[in-house]
Amino acid sequence: MDACSKFLWCSARRSPDGPNAEDHVTNPPEACKVPLVVQVGFAGSRQLADPPLAGAVREKFETDLVNTLVAQLTGLRKSLGLGPHHFFCGVSSLAAGADTIFTRACDQANIPQRVFLPEPLDEFLGAQGSRGPDFQPQEQDNARNLIGKPHVVEATVVTRESGRHARFADVNLEIAYESDCFVTLRRAGAGQQPAKPGGTADLFEIAKRLRKPHLILEVAVEKGFPMVTARFEEGGAFDLPSLPGELAVAPPPGSVPGPVPGPVPGPVPTLDDYTRMLKTHAVPLAKRHRRFFEWSAYVIVTAHLLATVLAVIAMMTHEVAVLKVVLSLELLLIAGGVTVHEWVHRSHRLRRWVATRAVRELVRSAGYFKGLQTTLGHLSTVPYPASIGLRALARTLNVLHLRDGSQVAPAGNGSSAPWQIARDRYVDVRLCGPKPEGQIAYYRSESKRAGLIRVAAQGLFLLFSVMAFLFSWLKLEAAITSHGHDTSLLALFGALAIILPAAAVAALSIAAALDLAARKQTYADMVTALEQIAAVLADAPSERECIRLILDAEARILGENANWASRRAFTGNP
Repeated sequence: MDACSKFLWCSARRSPDGPNAEDHVTNPPEACKVPLVVQVGFAGSRQLADPPLAGAVREKFETDLVNTLVAQLTGLRKSLGLGPHHFFCGVSSLAAGADTIFTRACDQANIPQRVFLPEPLDEFLGAQGSRGPDFQPQEQDNARNLIGKPHVVEATVVTRESGRHARFADVNLEIAYESDCFVTLRRAGAGQQPAKPGGTADLFEIAKRLRKPHLILEVAVEKGFPMVTARFEEGGAFDLPSLPGELAVAPPPGSVPGPVPGPVPGPVPTLDDYTRMLKTHAVPLAKRHRRFFEWSAYVIVTAHLLATVLAVIAMMTHEVAVLKVVLSLELLLIAGGVTVHEWVHRSHRLRRWVATRAVRELVRSAGYFKGLQTTLGHLSTVPYPASIGLRALARTLNVLHLRDGSQVAPAGNGSSAPWQIARDRYVDVRLCGPKPEGQIAYYRSESKRAGLIRVAAQGLFLLFSVMAFLFSWLKLEAAITSHGHDTSLLALFGALAIILPAAAVAALSIAAALDLAARKQTYADMVTALEQIAAVLADAPSERECIRLILDAEARILGENANWASRRAFTGNP
């Protein structure tokens, strides 16, 4: 069984009742090509040897540990059942001892790393604990050197607490909830010590509560060499990161390939290449599924309406040959409408439309943060239905953005700073540009379109209802005045009295299936909100204000898309 086959099998095995289980098991093994991140949380002992080592012996000991940790990360890939398209991102702090070893291992293995700090770097390196300075001068120099390495894609303070233990506890919580699995590197026997807030044992306990996979490495020293004992605990809550259904298949020809197996990922794509690859794949699928859903709604309603017309004609005809034809057509129309209804339901087209459109919006949103020094953590908080499974994609977009942003050079020679370029592009393209990228133009157009169709549907409902009332009244008048002699007139009025109410209900059904009332009002509100943001953002004087406004706009855009996805994902059928 190759790696990708193993990935598909494990996905189906670990989530047999998951929303996309049928997609995982039907995708061919060679289809898994879209890179997805697996974030590895880390914690470890400050002192890995007792008594502490020094000089060349310590240096050799730590170098051996780095090599051992790289090898253990290779084994962790196998333990988790990762495919060749998965790549690691480390998540840790930068304390002396084990954290430094992990950072060196990530650098050696070319694994991107996010570093969470309890306070600004200079204060962190100069902090004093109950046993003296946290960092010796050489350790401070090593930490500054490591945090400046290209593989460190983020170094940020994640707490506002003032107390030392509370700050470290916040760091542990941030690492725990950002990670998919954990690695602990601790001194042999350290696991018997009670957990202190913010310590290694504290993160170990959090990992156990979250029931995430955990690789536990215990280090002993024998003649100056590290002797590492490894134990892997499955935890029980690990879901292989994947994309929903057809979005996990091979990207279009010419797109960037995914990573290769092993702890050292291959050419992980830039965010631009990644978003371009997914948009090229997702946008046509989203349009296709939308057209399919809309036309299936029209087909189902129209087929049943025509079947009603034919049923009325069958009641009025006395010719056997004509009756056979009419009833045969009626049966075909009813069977066709039911078949389309079941096809839409069983093919999961509605869920696929929701997933492809949501992916399209996520990758579009991520692309507009190029040049802005911020995380894309908001992507993971968008309340998309869990059934479409976009958390892995949101985290991957964030890591790729952080990786690319850490490599952006500052502007020079009087040119605009990257954030100013991002601001102007966001206003000119994302907000005020023409469709399909321009959101103001898109929402204005869609609000107008939804309103026109809704007015037309309501008009037809009222027209058909009034006409049904009129013909029912005329039938009553004819029955009273003709005393039953003019049967052809009574039959005509009776047929129209049956057909017209069905037509009125059909008009309302179309309006409900296309969600016209909610779309019109929601889109109109979006236009107002985005126009206000665009006016302020165009003159934003600082990167901080620019980021705040863009995050506000994206929260509205993605939030509206998530609300639409929730309505659609649980609608069931048109």
